[in-house]
Amino acid sequence: MGRWLEYVRGHVCCWRMGAKRVCVLCSAPLGDAPPAADEKARDLPSYDLCPRCEHKLFAQWGLPFQEFLDGLEAPVVVTDDDVVLRAANRAARELLGRDFAQMEGLPGGLVLECEHALEPEGCGHTIHCSGCVIRHSVTDTCATGTPHVRLPAELDCGTPTGRKKVRFLISTLRRDDVVVLKIENDPSGAE
Repeated sequence: MGRWLEYVRGHVCCWRMGAKRVCVLCSAPLGDAPPAADEKARDLPSYDLCPRCEHKLFAQWGLPFQEFLDGLEAPVVVTDDDVVLRAANRAARELLGRDFAQMEGLPGGLVLECEHALEPEGCGHTIHCSGCVIRHSVTDTCATGTPHVRLPAELDCGTPTGRKKVRFLISTLRRDDVVVLKIENDPSGAE
C-alpha cells in the first residue's frame, strides 16, 4: 500500500503543476484542477481517484465507511442535499456531545443547535436560513460539485443562559450524492 500512496502523491504533484487530471487507476478524466493560487485547496483530500475507483479501493481494503470517518481527526459530518445528517465521525460526536443515534436523520440546524431550527417553519425554511453559510455551502456543493474551504459560518444557539453566537470554519466536499462537511473552530471565537 505504501508504494501505491507514493504513486498517487506523484500524480497529485503533476496536476498541481498544470498537468491534465486523470484517475491514477483507470485514467478517466477528472476535470480541471483547482487554481494554483488557491492555497486553501490543500485542506481538501488531494488524491486523484474517480468515484468508481475510490469505491473499489475502499472495498479492497475492507475499510468500513464509519471506520474511515472515525480515522479523520477533524470533526466531520456527512449530509444529504437538504443538510440532513447521514453520518458523523468520532470527533464530531464528541464536539456535539451526542451519540450518532441521537443525530441521525436530523436537519443540520437541529444537530448544531441553531435556535432558528426550532421555529415553526423548521430548519432550512425560516427567514434566517436564507443567510446560513452552512446550508448554502452544502447545497451548492451538492448541486455543483464545487468544494468550499474554511468558510466562516455563524450560528445563533439557544442556551439555558440565553442566546449565544457560535463561529465555525466549514469546508465541504461532494462524494456521489452526499456532502462531507468539515467543522473547525473559528479562531475569532464566540460572543
